[in-house]
Amino acid sequence: MTEVHLTGFGPFHNVPENPSKLLAEYYADHLKEHGLTSSTVIEVSTEGVEVYLKNMKEQLLTRINSESFKDKKIILLHYGVSASSKRYEIETRGKNEASFRAPDQRGHQPTLLPIDSLHPIEHWRSTTIPVNLITQNVNQTLSQESSGHKPLSTFSPVKVIQATKDPLPFGQVVENVEEEKESENLFLFESNNAGLFLCNYLYYASLKMCEELNSIPNSNFNLKSVFVHIPSHNTISFDQQRIFSDTLLRELVKN
Repeated sequence: MTEVHLTGFGPFHNVPENPSKLLAEYYADHLKEHGLTSSTVIEVSTEGVEVYLKNMKEQLLTRINSESFKDKKIILLHYGVSASSKRYEIETRGKNEASFRAPDQRGHQPTLLPIDSLHPIEHWRSTTIPVNLITQNVNQTLSQESSGHKPLSTFSPVKVIQATKDPLPFGQVVENVEEEKESENLFLFESNNAGLFLCNYLYYASLKMCEELNSIPNSNFNLKSVFVHIPSHNTISFDQQRIFSDTLLRELVKN
């Protein structure tokens, strides 16, 4: 049996309508329909991330010896926006570095600081979700005409900013861009770089929490975390992203 907790992020300075927020709000109103346990919007700040993970950890710990935990897999599925991309990216790992190119929503802007003080900033934590299998199955499903999701190549061309997962400081102009070209049958791509902003901050901290809870002696925890970047709704509409997200959720539960 699988339990899924979904999160999205709220708005920030160059993304006033965060698509991950809209998805999280939709699922919050349709939890049972999609087999979810919770769906939460997190403020784009280190404090917002820490509060969410603290509450989640406390909630899980109250159930540590529950019979209902036996043989149950718990997945933390985190969504965030990669505003200048037109593809979905499933992140394989998070880095122990907070180097924000722009302040978070509370004005916090760390540079070269570890998220976990017990490890150097070069430390990575990786998901235990079978990313290869999930990616393959999602692409296979969405490439079928019956899925209702249009090929990525049919969406309006966008420029790929090299630091697309890291918001730029106010007023900064990016000159190094390249056109993005996609295969007709590819929708979800594997990525080993979640950026260095709040998406990576949440992912690394979430993976750390999973590691800590799973290592508790004689506990029944089987906790996993995965992060997925989604494009702007100006590039791929909400309805199309719903098709992607529903497909991903089914694959995560199945695998």
